[in-house]
Amino acid sequence: MKKGYVLLQVNVNDPEIFKEYPQLSEKLISKFGGKYLFRGGDFDVLEGEWDYKRNVLLEFESVVKAREWYNSSEYQEALKIRAKSSTSNLITIEGY
Repeated sequence: MKKGYVLLQVNVNDPEIFKEYPQLSEKLISKFGGKYLFRGGDFDVLEGEWDYKRNVLLEFESVVKAREWYNSSEYQEALKIRAKSSTSNLITIEGY
């Protein structure tokens, strides 16, 4: 089975509200068998433009599991907090 990845780009607009998001999402990622490959961290743009300050890469056993996590009712509560406090992009990617 091919791994599933979630790439999230985030610009935090309201740090006070956003600080609730990692506390909620971290538990849920683990519950669905996911793990962080990177979360934040310094980066250099080598080509093009990168308009987001924060980057997160998650690994799941499959894209199906990644989508189960994202679509779960529990994550939808965390997502409301992220949506209220930031702008972001999120995609799933099928790996090897």
